[in-house]
Amino acid sequence: MRRLIQSLSAFAIAVTVVACGGGGGTAAPTVPVATLSITGTAATGAAVAGAAVEAKCNGGTGTATTAADGTYTITLTTGSLPCVLKVTTPTGALYSVATGTGTTVKANITPFTQLIVANLLGSDPAAFFTAFTAANATTLSATAVAAAQVKVVDILKSNGIDASTVGDLLAGSLVAASGSVTGNAMDKLLDSLSTKLAASSVTLADLTVSVQQATATATPTGVVSLPAELALRSAAITCSALRSGSYQLVVPQVGNPGTFGSQSTEKITMDAPSLTAVSTSDGGTTTLSALSGIPCRFSITGTGDLAVAQSGVFAFKSKQGRLGIGFPVQNIALADLAGDWNLLGYERDVTGPWAPASANVTVGSAGQFTVTKDCAGTKICTTPGNGTGTAVVNAAGGFDLVFGPTDKGRMFAYRAGGGEIMLVIVNQDGGFEFGTRVRTLTLPTVNAASQGWFVSQSNYSPSPGVYDMVAGNVQSYANTITAVVTADVSIKRINVTDFTPITVTTRPETIFLNTVVTDPRNGYSWRKPEAVLNSLNATVNVPETVFLGLRGTGVTFSTVLNANPGGTSVSLNIARP
Repeated sequence: MRRLIQSLSAFAIAVTVVACGGGGGTAAPTVPVATLSITGTAATGAAVAGAAVEAKCNGGTGTATTAADGTYTITLTTGSLPCVLKVTTPTGALYSVATGTGTTVKANITPFTQLIVANLLGSDPAAFFTAFTAANATTLSATAVAAAQVKVVDILKSNGIDASTVGDLLAGSLVAASGSVTGNAMDKLLDSLSTKLAASSVTLADLTVSVQQATATATPTGVVSLPAELALRSAAITCSALRSGSYQLVVPQVGNPGTFGSQSTEKITMDAPSLTAVSTSDGGTTTLSALSGIPCRFSITGTGDLAVAQSGVFAFKSKQGRLGIGFPVQNIALADLAGDWNLLGYERDVTGPWAPASANVTVGSAGQFTVTKDCAGTKICTTPGNGTGTAVVNAAGGFDLVFGPTDKGRMFAYRAGGGEIMLVIVNQDGGFEFGTRVRTLTLPTVNAASQGWFVSQSNYSPSPGVYDMVAGNVQSYANTITAVVTADVSIKRINVTDFTPITVTTRPETIFLNTVVTDPRNGYSWRKPEAVLNSLNATVNVPETVFLGLRGTGVTFSTVLNANPGGTSVSLNIARP
């Protein structure tokens, strides 16, 4: 007891000395004042408990550990918004962001927020978090984050998850399931996402990459894959690339004055597991039949035929005997089309036969459509004096392409899973064009092989002076690279011309990249016309052909160049998934 009293007395003396100034003694330390508080919930459909949370903010960092219900609070003594956040779960990290102003903010960390960050950045969330500094904090503007959330909500809805009903996915109310506590509406939607991922054999990492590529800010990979809008939809049993949902069909045919290509377009609703498609215009039903042992190949009720690429795009011969293309409906902003494009297709003057045509165009962010090079027959190119038009959003889908009161058409855009966009243009007179961004093609490697299918369409004249186009059935193609020549950027390949099992026939071909005849044309390929010996030792003529690969879609459009326009033949080529 005496020692205790002595200790207390000593403490009292020390306090008195400090209170009186103590003759130069040290002042009491101050308690740091928090400048930013971040709270939220980490969940995947169940609470992420006992997990490390990290925050990197503009000028400061902080950490916390989630509670049993997934909630956390991070207090920063330095730094301000915006912030990027990471929670480390047993199955991997999840990312989120916090934006705005003030000293308190809420930021949930879930698979939903990870998708928002991926779409916002157009790049890998993990890499962005690792390299985050005050310099790139400006990327996380409240406006950009809000736009990314709208896009992700649209993508989720297209996959059967309506997140528009639960409010703000980043800062809204989230009660995670834990113990005896039942999760709230947002948590149940996270459960739905987990269920759909498992059913589709798609990982969250896969979906994150797809959502990342669904933005104009991403660097396209060129990988042929399904876009995020299709990732979790039900698939056809024999073709994982054919998914349920709304599809745009384009089947060019001659229209009446004033229709401007509308007669060549239609939408269908596809039920992939049952292989039925219902027209949205008249309710008519079309049935597909899978070809035995050939994935992604189908016949159509009547006389049709169809082949599907891994990107979800398909080429077909319609029941009316015309070449058509179909692709899932997307909402692509006009500004996303800004840049330089290659076009290849066919057109005609008034009532004459269709002939090959190609062009280079520049699209402005507001839809300005400028033809910078017009190549009649794809060979002879000129700079047009009046090649300027405007692309205008059409409420029925896609865009109106307007060059004048009577010079119009319809244009559609489709972004594949790797981020590349293709254009499909149809005119009132039945002309058809395909577009892909201008780029320099690179030489493939020797022994590289490709295979797939194609639908060809050719001019025919049912009576003198009357022309139409007729398509054939889907056919197979296959070729193998045998040599590459770097000096003139060309390849040699062996192409199969007859797949008959007993007499498979091949021929050699020469293809030049980034040129048409002698004209440098980045992105196009030209097959040299020549007489060669085929595998049956017979002399055959290789037709002169121009190819335009629609990068990232698994689709190539090609046209045979013929001195007689009436002999024009074009093809849509679909790479086999």
